Amino acid sequence: MAVRSTAKGEYAKADIESSTGKRGVIDVHELDLASYASVKRFAENMKELPRIDAVVQNAGTNAAVRIEASRGFTRIRTLAAI
Repeated sequence: MAVRSTAKGEYAKADIESSTGKRGVIDVHELDLASYASVKRFAENMKELPRIDAVVQNAGTNAAVRIEASRGFTRIRTLAAI
């Protein structure tokens, strides 16, 4: 499970494991799509896995003011382009 907040990811993992009764099938990895460095680090970490079973993407932002992410891109553009 790729998450911006590993604490929240661990909470979600525990909830999923509790509700399904299945343990040890979810790994939690930090991934902030607004950070190019985070995306590169995540991609390197994924090379260690023998396979990826599923990809479910959910990312978005809505800001009343311009918010810049890394490398000078606006946050909404960074999320949409990656």
